[in-house]
Amino acid sequence: MPERLDAWLARAGFGSRRDAKALVKSGRVAMDGRTQSDPATSVTGKIVVDGEPVEAPPDGIWAILHKPVGYACSHDPAESPLVDELLPEVFRRLGAEFAGRLDRETSGLLVVTTDGALIQRLTHPKRHVTKRYRAAIEGPLAPDTVARFRAGIHLEGDDTPTLPADIDIRAESGSIEVVVRLREGRYHQVRRMVAACGGKVLKLHRDRIGGFDLPDDLAPGGWRHLDEEAIARLLKDAP
Repeated sequence: MPERLDAWLARAGFGSRRDAKALVKSGRVAMDGRTQSDPATSVTGKIVVDGEPVEAPPDGIWAILHKPVGYACSHDPAESPLVDELLPEVFRRLGAEFAGRLDRETSGLLVVTTDGALIQRLTHPKRHVTKRYRAAIEGPLAPDTVARFRAGIHLEGDDTPTLPADIDIRAESGSIEVVVRLREGRYHQVRRMVAACGGKVLKLHRDRIGGFDLPDDLAPGGWRHLDEEAIARLLKDAP
């Protein structure tokens, strides 16, 4: 069924239905070259607003971004540069949000979506979706680090210990690299857990959520849409 013009414009990011109605009535909207004045007009052709073509709005946004270091997961211009600046304008118009944030100095896999249910399933503490991080560490780490991660660590300022987590440690020529798997998402959790064991995170990168790996061919700053199969992998814990 054709969609009303005001509903179509609102879905395309031109404010609320009320805003869209006012936009149409102001004579700023044309369809197939003809100015429209009735917000209830059915959309059957190409839409132009203020002389600029408008792409047909998606039903929703399901995407991933390879977040580079230096960008904030925020919508506040005062915190620029922002992840928003790496994404199409339509993402911001439609209110896309991040399913679990990465701090400015952390790179890697970030899910961006308008799907509130997906965000809930990926981030709610009871879901226990595994996230995998790779880090370069300045040590030394305590000898019982692996055991402490597996038992859960009571971090300063938190009421409860962390859920059991896994850490694989590889030391070569004085440098330490670790792989951490978490099933929750506390504030700066990897950095704080490593610090509690005597180390300091120098570089941090998230490369997997659930059973979905950050694609090798997606460069830092790049993004792509997710299909249903990819979303299913995000929600599935990999061994």
